[in-house]
Amino acid sequence: MKAALLRTCGAIALSLGLTAVAHADQMVPVTLSPVGTSTTQTGGFSDTFASAGSFVDDYIFSGAPTEGLLQFLAASTSSVSFSSVTLSYAFGGDTIDFSSASLTPSAITASLANAGSGLYDLEISGTALAAGASYVGSISEQVGAVATPVPEPSAAALMLAGLMATAGLVRRRRAA
Repeated sequence: MKAALLRTCGAIALSLGLTAVAHADQMVPVTLSPVGTSTTQTGGFSDTFASAGSFVDDYIFSGAPTEGLLQFLAASTSSVSFSSVTLSYAFGGDTIDFSSASLTPSAITASLANAGSGLYDLEISGTALAAGASYVGSISEQVGAVATPVPEPSAAALMLAGLMATAGLVRRRRAA
């Protein structure tokens, strides 16, 4: 019984070790290049896996000196299941919250408004379900496309309450 348990644990450890070796993390630089004469810059990335298993891919890129809108797209071309996507400042920086993000097992769509200059790290993780599984993606930045902040509903309600209170005080003074 004990020998069978040891063989089972050994087989599990070996399979986990092989999976980790099969998909070593990769850190790939992505160059964003201007598109024609517009203020949009784009860059592409992709990965194809030699065997099934989990993966973590890091794509390093530099944001433009002027604030803009960063957009990230990735799609599974075959047998890849995405599990997470994060954005941070490269080399140990804090995670940056996306302005909007959608993650499904087969696609990633995310954006960051008012992104400034700096070195960024886009991290994508998931599982290659079979040998030859792959995905492709793109990063685009619209330089100078700064999002206008939209007030929260509670801020608008507070402002309306203040205006109503001011109007009430003016009426009382006129009545007195």
